[in-house]
Amino acid sequence: MKSCLAFRRALAVPDMLLVLGPPGTGKTRTITEIAVACTGRGERVLITSHTNRAVWSSCRRTSRPCGSETRTP
Repeated sequence: MKSCLAFRRALAVPDMLLVLGPPGTGKTRTITEIAVACTGRGERVLITSHTNRAVWSSCRRTSRPCGSETRTP
């Protein structure tokens, strides 16, 4: 499944990964899973899109509110 491949690649790349696809292909779910996994490892995540709705949809599916930051000492 392409979403599993995107997830594995996102956790392996040192800088960024672009998730691209037509509507209904699971992009939001994949991006949310990537964000949860990365923040669980203490990494910072930036989600961008050409629409606010896409960003808020991903943020809403995580346990952290949009705009929140995890700071490590």
